[in-house]
Amino acid sequence: RSGIARRLRFTAGAVKRGKRIVKREELPFSCPPPGRESWNKHPRVFLQLSEEKPEATCPYCGARYKLEAEPAPIQLSSPFSRE
Repeated sequence: RSGIARRLRFTAGAVKRGKRIVKREELPFSCPPPGRESWNKHPRVFLQLSEEKPEATCPYCGARYKLEAEPAPIQLSSPFSRE
């Protein structure tokens, strides 16, 4: 297959799969992520993911990413509180 056919097939697959969850430990995040097969790599591009903008799409392959939600703070209650 030609390189274009492979790229189109990969892009369609990335869109169909939905969003990959990005952990905060992975920031700063780039696409393609490490470990991707060598035939479908494109130039590395860093995607901006933050609380204000938790989702991003790679301009090369169309893969979609979403920043992992911040865990909710633990609410501690006192046995002496009046509620």
